[in-house]
Amino acid sequence: MKEKFWKVVRWKHWKTLGKVVPLLLTTGLALYGYHIVDNLAAKRDRINQQRDLRIEYLINAYSKLANAIWRDPKPGSPYFTDMETAMADIQLFGTESQIEKAKEVMDEFQRTKYGPVNELLRELRDDLRQEMDLSKIKGNVQWFRPEGAPY
Repeated sequence: MKEKFWKVVRWKHWKTLGKVVPLLLTTGLALYGYHIVDNLAAKRDRINQQRDLRIEYLINAYSKLANAIWRDPKPGSPYFTDMETAMADIQLFGTESQIEKAKEVMDEFQRTKYGPVNELLRELRDDLRQEMDLSKIKGNVQWFRPEGAPY
């Protein structure tokens, strides 16, 4: 009698385990998959935010430099302050090549009070256009300074 009882009990447990184990495995795999996908999405979001921030600062730096170019570099003027901020932003968010060009501009500015900004602006423009999936523009940046514009 005891043997028959244990056979029945064991059989009932196997039937229960046969139903529970697949459910537990499926749930475990689903949770693991959710964890992996959530981490990948968080990483993608972080990369996109960094990219957007970098683009925003470099666009701002480009605009400040473009606005300040060909103006008299008087310390204390808003254009001079904008150039300082733009150079700091380029050194923080720019590529190695852009940082090197910014250093060249600053070194030349220290010696002559003018710096060759065209190459730096062209590289910034090309990089930003590429980041935003815009077509590449050939040639230098063109400047519009109407007569009577503040210097």
